[in-house]
Amino acid sequence: MIENCLLFHENPPNEFTDWQKLSPINLEFTKLADATDEFLDKKIDEAIASIAIISNDYSNKALALIGIYLNLDAATLLGNSSAGNDRAWIASCNEIRDQIANLRIYKNDKKSLVQALGLTHSREIFKILEKSLSRKTKTFLVSEIAIALAFLLARENSKAKEYLIPAIELNSPGMKKAIDSAGFNALPVAQNTDKAKSLALALLSHM
Repeated sequence: MIENCLLFHENPPNEFTDWQKLSPINLEFTKLADATDEFLDKKIDEAIASIAIISNDYSNKALALIGIYLNLDAATLLGNSSAGNDRAWIASCNEIRDQIANLRIYKNDKKSLVQALGLTHSREIFKILEKSLSRKTKTFLVSEIAIALAFLLARENSKAKEYLIPAIELNSPGMKKAIDSAGFNALPVAQNTDKAKSLALALLSHM
């Protein structure tokens, strides 16, 4: 039963301001920069029932990671452009294509791949996910980069689908394919649901 949750974040998440109106579960906020092995073990030993990860929007890098392992091109990962959004769609395609080309050389070395992403906290997110599995702690993924990194772990650890749980609206075919491939049990989230409400629903489903 989940009574509390430790939320790792990159920047203070404004959408969680009214959390107590959304959920009876106690939510503790901690910066991703603090995610050391010692800190994670301490919190889990103190009976933190679950963890959640939220980060800035790195959706294109997340899709590039998925594309490398599922052999999908940028257009397939993104899906069709929405009306009036062609320029942004083309720019995202170009970015994802370049990321795939640059990162593919690290395909057989996941630690180097995570570092090569060039994100401030990608290593911390990966560390949290690894610790979640080793300590059998449910972890809710409230960002696409967290889902993509969890997908990498799931390719080698079948237990990942038991403890790593996507908890956001899925906006791209590539992300959905990754979740299906990993066997993750993603909670259906209505369109335009913000991240705080998504996490609240996911936690409620595991109470």
